[in-house]
Amino acid sequence: MKTLENTIVAFHIGRGGRFNNSGFKTFIGEEEIGKFTNDLSSSYENAGKFKNRFGFDATYRSGQKCIVDLITEELFEELEEAFGIKLEELGELQYSDNAGNPVGLTQKEIDSGVGRIDIDGGYNTTYTCYLKDCSEEEIELIKESGYWNKNELLELLGQNEFFVISFDSGAKGERYVNDSDYGCSDPYSATRFDSIKEAESYKVKYDYAPASEVISSLNI
Repeated sequence: MKTLENTIVAFHIGRGGRFNNSGFKTFIGEEEIGKFTNDLSSSYENAGKFKNRFGFDATYRSGQKCIVDLITEELFEELEEAFGIKLEELGELQYSDNAGNPVGLTQKEIDSGVGRIDIDGGYNTTYTCYLKDCSEEEIELIKESGYWNKNELLELLGQNEFFVISFDSGAKGERYVNDSDYGCSDPYSATRFDSIKEAESYKVKYDYAPASEVISSLNI
């Protein structure tokens, strides 16, 4: 069952807005942080120390894979048998960008689904959090998004706001009414929208249009 406590949502920080400035934040859906690791590389924090300590083929056995290959291929039993290196000695698995720069993401975060990938600060950062931990700003971003399932998220947050534009039969122009009070004598003369912003787009488009034309266009 989806709840505030187990639902994970994702946001991206990059360029955007009127002047395409950095630090522009957007809501990108319900995703765990591991979804965004395809372009990252990973390595164990202590792997380099063991490579430098033992060399690549310190056992001098014919056909023996080197430490780097054993770690890369996750052959940890052979790694311990050949070099005496236990998995826990390798430390935490960490992630880097294409240039080898750490992005602040760990395997623990991937396992939990909640974490942050900081590739270039305000120009390229992706992060996830539990829905219950969203700030007011992040909730507004969810509201303003075109995400297909945002209404369910807003219901969990107690923030689900529907707005209705109603058209008086035979009259020109429109008026807004709240979802809790349709204020329409004819239910077929109203349509629901996810936000005031969306409703206003229709208001502009159909300003002063006859009700019959509007209703037909909206497929009510």
